[in-house]
Amino acid sequence: EQVRIEAYSEGVAKKNRTVANDFERIEYYNESITEYDLYALDDTEPETYGGSNEQVGIHAYSEGARKKPNFVVIIADDLGQQDLAIYQKNKTGEYRTPNIDRLAAKSINFDHAYSTHPRCIPSRVSLLTGKYPARFDVPDDIDFPYSSKYFTFDPRQLTFGEAFQRGGYDTTFIGKWHLSNPKNLWDKTWPWDQGFNRTYGISVKGNQGNYFSPYTKDGYDLINFKPDPEGTYLTDQLTDVTNSVLTRVKDDPFLVVLSHYAVHLPLQAPQKEIDEYQSLPTYNKEYIANVENNEFTKKYRNNAVYAAMVTSFDRSVGRVMDKLEELGLSENTIVILTSDNGGLSTSSYKKINLMKEWKRNRNARKLPTSNSPLRAGKGWLYEGGIRVPMLIRAPGIKPRSHSCPVTIADIYPTMLDMAGLSLPPSQHKDGK
Repeated sequence: EQVRIEAYSEGVAKKNRTVANDFERIEYYNESITEYDLYALDDTEPETYGGSNEQVGIHAYSEGARKKPNFVVIIADDLGQQDLAIYQKNKTGEYRTPNIDRLAAKSINFDHAYSTHPRCIPSRVSLLTGKYPARFDVPDDIDFPYSSKYFTFDPRQLTFGEAFQRGGYDTTFIGKWHLSNPKNLWDKTWPWDQGFNRTYGISVKGNQGNYFSPYTKDGYDLINFKPDPEGTYLTDQLTDVTNSVLTRVKDDPFLVVLSHYAVHLPLQAPQKEIDEYQSLPTYNKEYIANVENNEFTKKYRNNAVYAAMVTSFDRSVGRVMDKLEELGLSENTIVILTSDNGGLSTSSYKKINLMKEWKRNRNARKLPTSNSPLRAGKGWLYEGGIRVPMLIRAPGIKPRSHSCPVTIADIYPTMLDMAGLSLPPSQHKDGK
């Protein structure tokens, strides 16, 4: 028997889940959750946290507010901090990002935001749980084809999806998940079992095989997603889905996570935008790289395809912001933008003749971006590998830049604080 359980402030939990079966959506409702596990939802002032949030004062938004704020979390993949003009010293970037610039003008802009790891899986574990990846024994990416061992997310962990779902929020996850074993679609580690009412565009592996519909290649399938007509660009379709969801859930408190595959490899973008960048003098410079400590590091941001991918991501951000405005949701919606790690700018080759190898290796020569002046990039524990963009736009908070060091593990508890939700005593977290 299927039972629908609505969530009220008295403490009844909503467990509406959406799963995928050959692109057919099946909705079901789990059994009730004991009161012991539920979040306290009352009208008292929410708990405030020490550390960076206390210094920044983000918790001020929810003080005295009875209406629950909505949340939109936008996650880029491999977007380096220096890919955005707002973080560059002269504020003039090689990549055009007018919509992110517009968002930044209304946000707290964290100049010293860090991922908890320079690779995808460990950093995403932190983002979803508020804990450091070492607690999960995830020292690096454990994923096909690099290892025969797959990382499996511990289903006992309380993700922020579950936290908000139990707090009466409608929750949606769209795009890259990368925390489950692609060989087992029926364990309890997938987003539909980790607190998200509905999911779209989840890949069985770390990324999709192609940015253009039908998106699949060599087994990199999207398992609960019906592609748009052939040739549709994935970044655009994920944005279409996001805006459709916002229209659907606009009357209820919601958490929508848009986890883009962009700007991760493969390097693919709409040709019109590629042509616009290739016509600029910057993108005709000779390719130059540093060769130091067995590393190849790209010095210039001069890859027109990657630039077009960044601009496509920026366009997505703008469309989501415009939809919130159109639906009258901007004044009660908190928008968070970040990336899982730094940009892909560096490769390592333990060869005697590094320059010979450099000239011979086409993949190394096609590194997509540069994190300069930060050192190295994705995969390295230098600034270029772990320094990420982080913007938080919330009504009632003064827009400004902030130099206080923060990590993506801080996002989870900060969101709870702003929503007036509390963690059960048993839920440890490293984020503040």
